[in-house]
Amino acid sequence: MTESTSPFDPPLEKPRPSRHVLDHPFLSRVVQIIAVVSLLLALYVGVHHYQLAGCLAEYNNAQARSSGERLAAAEQDRQALDDMMSAFAAARSAAPGDAQRQVSAALDKYLEVRRTSDEQRRQNPPPPPPSQRCN
Repeated sequence: MTESTSPFDPPLEKPRPSRHVLDHPFLSRVVQIIAVVSLLLALYVGVHHYQLAGCLAEYNNAQARSSGERLAAAEQDRQALDDMMSAFAAARSAAPGDAQRQVSAALDKYLEVRRTSDEQRRQNPPPPPPSQRCN
């Protein structure tokens, strides 16, 4: 015991040497190995995550391109169908010979637009889902 500086202070004790668990060389080495393995696993997961993000970005771009082309084809189909219906409506008040020509021309135009649109859809299929692309 050492002397206290004031009569009201408790007597000071000498600090005891403390033993830390990591003072043991074997345990210290185990903790270092665990830290290195954890770092390597985190690096692996990070790289895999980066690759997955890139693959998903490619999928989204391909899906956007395909959807845009398919949307344009659908719009062409709708416009051709509207034009054909307008021709049918106009043919009701036309002379029979003229009505037949108007309806026939509108139907031929509609069928040609449908063939073109179908080909456009065939050339721009939806991409395979990410579950099949991004492994």
